[in-house]
Amino acid sequence: MPYHQGLLPPRRQPDDLGGLLDPNIVKRGLGSGGGLLGVTPQKRPWSVENILRRTPGVLRRMGLNIPDMGMVSRLLAETLPGAGMRDSLIMGQDMSRRFDARDYVGATGAGLSAAALGASELLPGVMGATARKAIKAARMDEASRMARARDMGFDTDTPLYHGTNQEKFTEFKDELLGFSHDGGHYGRGHYFAGTPGEARYYGRNVDEYVTNAKLLDLSNETGDYTYRGHFKSFAPKLDKIGALDGYQKKALTAIQDAEKYIDDNIEYLAAQSRDGSDGWMVRIKNPASNNPDDIITSRIGHYGEFAKTKEDALNSARNEFMDVMERHYPDQFPGLGTETASLSDYVRADSTIGPEGLSEAVKRAGYDGIRYGDETVIFYPKNIRSTKAKFDPKMKESANILAGAAGAGLLGLGLSGNDEGLVY
Repeated sequence: MPYHQGLLPPRRQPDDLGGLLDPNIVKRGLGSGGGLLGVTPQKRPWSVENILRRTPGVLRRMGLNIPDMGMVSRLLAETLPGAGMRDSLIMGQDMSRRFDARDYVGATGAGLSAAALGASELLPGVMGATARKAIKAARMDEASRMARARDMGFDTDTPLYHGTNQEKFTEFKDELLGFSHDGGHYGRGHYFAGTPGEARYYGRNVDEYVTNAKLLDLSNETGDYTYRGHFKSFAPKLDKIGALDGYQKKALTAIQDAEKYIDDNIEYLAAQSRDGSDGWMVRIKNPASNNPDDIITSRIGHYGEFAKTKEDALNSARNEFMDVMERHYPDQFPGLGTETASLSDYVRADSTIGPEGLSEAVKRAGYDGIRYGDETVIFYPKNIRSTKAKFDPKMKESANILAGAAGAGLLGLGLSGNDEGLVY
């Protein structure tokens, strides 16, 4: 019984494989499940060119289309152990992804490579080490690697940068946290910058990374970049996960109560600036006064100009209201004006939580890291990969970003390693 029978879909059992593989030299084992247990080596010479030249005709004779090729390569990979089968599986997945994206030329190439890699595992001597590397390199182009990265959940649209003075950097180690520049201003973890220039401040050797970490984003999303605006952005998020202390929670409550009062008592008035242009004024009644004429308004410019839009007038009136309440009526909204100036000030000085306490609270809430502006903190090394990585799904739990790296000939990494591919 030819080896391929039982591996192919029903009604697609050819008499032979067109000479690509001699069915007489492949013996079917008798183990559980009828799996392939042994292969007799081919006695005539084989070459990559011979395999690739014959494969299209074989596919036609077998009645296989491109998606079927992925199924066959995956089945071979699961049936027989070995690196060639694993590589054939990954190439089959690349082929399926390209086919779904209507990249039929790329899908055909990936399918042929999957078949060749599978054949090299089935029949020793099918191809030499150099040819094998050449085929494997075909699936190591940036587009293929980034596609696998996305499948593994890595955010390839947001590259991160890390600077170090080490010449050979292969792994982020938790035991070295805080050893060099890391002050833990945004929690305890591995720090990344948003640009290479910023990362170079921390070390002359800068590399590019991606992460699949679930991040708690504490960045300012309010559009208000005053100290109070930053606080209004990150404080509610920390409060939600139980990481805001009582003193700062009081300040947050004061701000929220004051803003609710503003929203409930705001009055818009159309106005005209001294130069004749149209504008807006906002009026808010003073809650600490019984005088109905005691009004807090949006500011008027030095040359008699009013705000151009309602939004600008509201922001001006809100800031004026907060300043008046804080300075002249501190009992109206207790805690107003005591908010911390920034997240780093809160973590370092204005609370007892500290970097480690913040990270632990964020972890308990189900996150793997923190993002604050252009800085990203990753708690677990397994969530970090160099963009030069192979992105092998089987190695997704690895913390070593450069383990098993190829030599410099493939991607110019300048690293030594085996010939089994790139980094994980």
